[in-house]
Amino acid sequence: MGEQILVALKDNLQITWEDETTNRTLMRYITASKTFLNGLCETEFSFVEGSVEYELLLERCRYAWNNATDEFEPNFQRDLKRLILRTAVSKRKVGEEIEQTEGASDVE
Repeated sequence: MGEQILVALKDNLQITWEDETTNRTLMRYITASKTFLNGLCETEFSFVEGSVEYELLLERCRYAWNNATDEFEPNFQRDLKRLILRTAVSKRKVGEEIEQTEGASDVE
């Protein structure tokens, strides 16, 4: 999965050269961005291609590449809020399903 994200990020940044130092730097950005987004939503995203979190990951890496991570949150505030809300709603639904399942097994 990490290699696929690296290739997508290099395509996004139009990096056509193959360089170990560049790859290490980009992998650091990917790891830091995953940690940022997972921490923001207190979850572990799978970062599946095409998902909102995947696109935000690539965008945050782009900002890191351009030494502008301080501008990422203000510029993507709306998208980040939606991601947080969607994750919270999803967690709530899972919690309710677990409660219902446990409640049903208590009745039996």
